[in-house]
Amino acid sequence: MSLRTFIERFVVLEPKGNQVPEPPPAAGFQGRPADQAERAPVTPATVTKNGAAATPSGPATAAPAHEAPAVAAAPDFAAIYQDAEIAAAPITAEQALNTLAALPPGVPQDAQRQALKALLQSMGKALGTSAQAVAEDAARKIAALTAHVNENAQEEAAFSAAVEQEIGELQERIAEKRRSIEATRIHERQIKQTCEEEANRLRIVLQVLGGDKR
Repeated sequence: MSLRTFIERFVVLEPKGNQVPEPPPAAGFQGRPADQAERAPVTPATVTKNGAAATPSGPATAAPAHEAPAVAAAPDFAAIYQDAEIAAAPITAEQALNTLAALPPGVPQDAQRQALKALLQSMGKALGTSAQAVAEDAARKIAALTAHVNENAQEEAAFSAAVEQEIGELQERIAEKRRSIEATRIHERQIKQTCEEEANRLRIVLQVLGGDKR
């Protein structure tokens, strides 16, 4: 039974004078599920002094004491679900979303729910699944995403705290160096003052003896 047939059973469409065009067939139930996409391995690269990329070679060097968490352009949802050990579903939550996107614009939410459930029940018989299983797939993925966000927040907090501590230690060292510079300048001024005072005392001998008046 087509999606259009299911929609007509649960949705009152526009009168024929203002008929809504028939939506495209529901997408997402063919091909490999989105959460099973293969991830291509990524080979790390290094950069030489002149900016050219170089292939890593030799023993690995030690990582910095406080290495920043890896920053990706976008979350890898497939990897997140795999790490959460979410099993592949015959019909995924993403495929259900694609089906909802194929419904005519302006369909009420109750009608969307009824049409989607009816379609999933019909297709689920052949695939050995159900609308409840699709809802559970969505719930498990939401939980995995929430856990991933929390884990990243903890990593960021730990990294920030460690770096802030390191910054504080560096600032104290910088302040100590500045105090050393100031102490050296004071000592230099004291030496200059002492030497000038002694030179002035010695000039008295020159004045009395009529020698070189420097």
